Amino acid sequence: MSEPNEQENFYLEDTSEIETTVEVTEISKNIGVPLFLGDEIENDALDEITNKYPVRLVMIVGDQESGKSTLLASLYDCFHLGPIGDYWFAGSLTQIGFERRSHLSRISSDKTQPDTERTKSKEFTFLHLALKNGNSLGDKETHFLLSDVSGERFKEARKSASVMKSLGQFSDCYEALIVLDGEQIADLKTRQACIFNMQSFIRMALDNEVFSAPTNIKIILSKWDLVQNSDKDFDFKKIIEEPFLKQFKSKFDHIKFDKIAARPIVETQEMKMGFGL
Repeated sequence: MSEPNEQENFYLEDTSEIETTVEVTEISKNIGVPLFLGDEIENDALDEITNKYPVRLVMIVGDQESGKSTLLASLYDCFHLGPIGDYWFAGSLTQIGFERRSHLSRISSDKTQPDTERTKSKEFTFLHLALKNGNSLGDKETHFLLSDVSGERFKEARKSASVMKSLGQFSDCYEALIVLDGEQIADLKTRQACIFNMQSFIRMALDNEVFSAPTNIKIILSKWDLVQNSDKDFDFKKIIEEPFLKQFKSKFDHIKFDKIAARPIVETQEMKMGFGL
């Protein structure tokens, strides 16, 4: 897909040959229709959205290859098929940004297996999504800004107070999604390290007032299909919920848990693309 150029406009051209003695002046380009670029929104340009709409900011935390970008891509892809739960797609100002994350799952990418382009930048970018509740379609849409940043930034934040403090957007977020890599959780050799790393991030965020008691925390186990394939009797409550509640239940007003399979390797009747979204 070719990308629109900045300030691209559509014009009507009169190609007929008309004799006239009147000097023809160039038509101002302001008459044209400007198109938004559709790219990801940089951190310093968020006010272009927040000044227009009431926005819910959702910050997504996770290590490299934990499934953050796949979550975003599958969310967008699922809305191509219809509503998710009660919610219908109502527009986006970053459709090209979503498409970039979805491209490697498309036939046109020539990939034999669906994949997601990894986020490389340590700087925050955001994807915009507007949704409508199907039970109240007459109401105004709800606007979301979903963060996307390389897991390397979160790794650094676990170890450095200055890097953690640079994540100041979290203090204003509607919800913080903590993504645990299901592939690492499924492997007994990496399970405890994966849990410890996310606990360390949350502790550091609390110590530096990036998180506070009112922060809505949701801890998500990604790649649930891999976890179940590894252990049919996986005890989600004991292995995931209890360790986090033991450390943080008294620190937050709300902690929720969920499991997702944004893009299962093998889809089944019970677990299709977007499971848990």
